[in-house]
Amino acid sequence: MALKIKSKSFVAAASTLMVLLVSACTPPMPPELQAQLADQYVSCESGDFNLIAPEDLTTVADWVSLYNAICGANGALLSPVEDSETQDLSEVNAEITTNLEPSLTCQIATSVPVALDGAVPVISLSDAGNLILSPKALFDIFSGNITSWDDPIIAELNPDSILPNTPIIVETKVTPAVLKAFSEWMLILDPDSWSSAPMTLTADPNALRETTIITEPVEGTIGLFPYSFAAQNSLSLVTIQSDSQIDPDLESLASGATQLKFKDDTTLGLPIYDPTIEPIALQGDDTATAPWGAIFATMLFTCKDSTASTTQAFARYISRLEAQGTLVDLSLTSLGEPIRAVMLNTLGTGIASPAPIPEDIEIEIQEEATTEPTPMESS
Repeated sequence: MALKIKSKSFVAAASTLMVLLVSACTPPMPPELQAQLADQYVSCESGDFNLIAPEDLTTVADWVSLYNAICGANGALLSPVEDSETQDLSEVNAEITTNLEPSLTCQIATSVPVALDGAVPVISLSDAGNLILSPKALFDIFSGNITSWDDPIIAELNPDSILPNTPIIVETKVTPAVLKAFSEWMLILDPDSWSSAPMTLTADPNALRETTIITEPVEGTIGLFPYSFAAQNSLSLVTIQSDSQIDPDLESLASGATQLKFKDDTTLGLPIYDPTIEPIALQGDDTATAPWGAIFATMLFTCKDSTASTTQAFARYISRLEAQGTLVDLSLTSLGEPIRAVMLNTLGTGIASPAPIPEDIEIEIQEEATTEPTPMESS
C-alpha cells in the first residue's frame, strides 16, 4: 500500500525552528526546544539493517517503512520465531523487546526505550467488577495471607461492593518486566509490606503466552499483567489506594511517564521511575493526574556493527512525536517528555545532521514482517 506525504506546512514550521537554532548560539538551546526541532526534522542514515520485534507491536512495521522511505534506508522487519532460543541472530542488527535483556548475541551499541506500558493487577471476579486494594492488601493476597474475596480487609476498602465468598486464586507467573516494575513501585508506596516481592510470584518470560485468564478464566483469579494486554482484552483492573486513589489508565501512565529519568544520559538505557520528580500535567489539563508508577519500557537494542549509525538514526526517528503518537492505538503510552528530550539530543550525536522531510514522499507500508534478512555489507 502506497502513502504519499505532502509536508509544506511541516517544513515551514521546521524552517522557523532552524532559524532559532542558527541565530541563538547563546545561551544553549533548551532541551524542550531541541526536542521540538527534532520532531520537525529527521536525521537520516541510509543503509541496511535487520530488526526483530514482538508481533503484537504492529506499529513497528510502519516505523520501518516510513524510515526507509524518508531516509533511503533498507531496513527489514523479520518475523521472530516462537522459541527465541532457535532464532538465527547472526544477521539481526536490532531488537525491540519487552524483555529486560536482549536476545541479540552481538555487542550492544544502543539501548533505548521506544514505548511505555504499565504493570497492573487484573482480577477475574464477575460480581464485584473493579476493586480498590492497598499495597499491603495486595501483598497479603499474593502471599496467601488473604484467601477469600470477602475478607474484612478487602471489604473495608470496598464498602460499596458486594464481595463474594470466593477463594482467591493467584496467577503466579508474571513476565519479568511486569514483576520488576510493580514490585519496585509497591516498595515506594509501602516499604514495610513490600521489602521483597511475594515469594509466590515467579518471573517467567512466557507468562503472557501461557495465561488462561482470557481463554479459560477462573472465577476469583488475580494476577499481574501489562496494562496494554488487559485493556485490549477488556479485563478488570485494580485501583491502588495509597495516599490517594490511583486508577490504572493511559492518563495515569502518561503522568507517571513524566517522572522517568535515565541513570546516565550519555548511554541512556532502561528508564528509572523517580517519585520525587514532580509529574507534569498533560496537555489541556491544569493539574497532573495521579501517576501510576509501575511503568516498564519496551526497549530497542542495537548492535555495534556496520549498521550502528543507521540503527541509531532509526532509534532517533521513532522517538519523535509523529511515531510515538501511534502507540495509543495499542494501549501503550508514549515516552515522557523529559526522557524523550534527552533521547533525541543524545541519539543525534555522531550521525547525520537533522534535515527537513522531503515535501512529497511515496511510502510503501510494510504490512507483514519478512522472514528473509537483508543482505549485509561486511563490517
